[in-house]
Amino acid sequence: MDAQKQEQRSYWRWSKQDFFPEESFVSFASYRTALSQTFPRLRDRILYRSTQSKELVELKKESENDMKRCLNWWDLMWLCFGSVVGSGIFVITGQEAHDHAGPAIVLSYAVSGLSALLSAFCYTEFAVEIPVAGASGVFAAAAIVYWSYTGFDMVATMAEETKKPSRDIPIGLAGSMTVITVIYCLMALALTMMQKYTKIDRNASYSVAFSRIGMKWAKYVVSICALKGMTTSLLVGALGQARYMTQIARAHMIPPWFALVHPKTGTPINATLLITVLSAVVAFFSSLDVLSSVLSFSTLFIFMLMAIAFLVRRYYVKGETPKSDLHKFLVYLFVIVASCIGGTAVWGTNTGGWIGYVVAVIFWFLGTLGMQLLPQRRAPQLWGIPLVPYLPSLSIGMNVFLIGSLGAEAFWRFFICTAVMILYYFLVGLHATYDVAHHIAQESKVKEGKENVDRGLS
Repeated sequence: MDAQKQEQRSYWRWSKQDFFPEESFVSFASYRTALSQTFPRLRDRILYRSTQSKELVELKKESENDMKRCLNWWDLMWLCFGSVVGSGIFVITGQEAHDHAGPAIVLSYAVSGLSALLSAFCYTEFAVEIPVAGASGVFAAAAIVYWSYTGFDMVATMAEETKKPSRDIPIGLAGSMTVITVIYCLMALALTMMQKYTKIDRNASYSVAFSRIGMKWAKYVVSICALKGMTTSLLVGALGQARYMTQIARAHMIPPWFALVHPKTGTPINATLLITVLSAVVAFFSSLDVLSSVLSFSTLFIFMLMAIAFLVRRYYVKGETPKSDLHKFLVYLFVIVASCIGGTAVWGTNTGGWIGYVVAVIFWFLGTLGMQLLPQRRAPQLWGIPLVPYLPSLSIGMNVFLIGSLGAEAFWRFFICTAVMILYYFLVGLHATYDVAHHIAQESKVKEGKENVDRGLS
């Protein structure tokens, strides 16, 4: 389809071609053929490495229109505040202080804040380089209250609409997360100082606490702030998640109809509607404890993978990294992850004592040190995380440790959700992404061939 025909097409269109344009879904026969090639295609997807030009140029064409660059660091800071400071701080604090951490809930927020900040650093470099869209349970509580920090990654998804990503995203993310961590710790400290933690109301902790000390008027202020926080968190959450969905749709993991950007607003309206409807349905049929544990687990797991992906990006470049260095890198990465899991297992089973922790830390340090001695194959062009590989390695450790601090129910819920998504991937996503990747590769070869012919004629 040429550019002129594409411009004439309406944004609001509903044909099968807009939802499933891939060859695998042309007919039932073609889909059956695709299913018969599932394992070869899976191998192709596992070994495939996306390029920066594909993410920044080729996939963006699926949106047909560009998003408008209109945000600066000041906008990103307030977007982060609006996304992060929502219902979590008002609801989760009382629940975890009463059930697990007690007055040490302050430390829980500090630990979660540090882990979130390390993850934010990893997100920042990716977004800048590829700007597309009390031992009674301190750590157990930290794993749950981490949900109160979720949302900062939404800022990174706004990179495509940021004027100067290399400057605005680092300032916006690091600045807002630092201030938010301090605010959370002070709010948790105030709650536990107003009353004994065993008397904290699990459902309306701040409102009840102010009423008990005679400041009944304050409960209305808390209610208003909580309502406003929930509203802004929902709005910014929908804003950021829609950008996630846009990029996923560009790769055809979900129908590319959700990748379309409206020509007038410069925003992905279809993806926004999808996220809004899905969020409303999930919220209506789920309870807070289920959502908080599943979202905390999912977020921590994704951030762990993000830190691992960051290390892979820094130390491995296809065609440039020698096999010997690649093998060493994989060994060191395995030692880092295994030592983190081992230390978490020592904590969870309460066996091994301090010797277990010392052994886990030693292996973690040796794995990180070994990785440091390897040459980095890709240097950041605009902004980079300092102290690589130590900060990403520490992020892996903290995320794994917090995951291990969650209850068994969180694991089962996560595994069930993951199983459903894997089933969808094998039935739909795998074949759609395979088709579009090979279609782009064929177009690139044709374009390269024409350029070679033109150069030969000239």
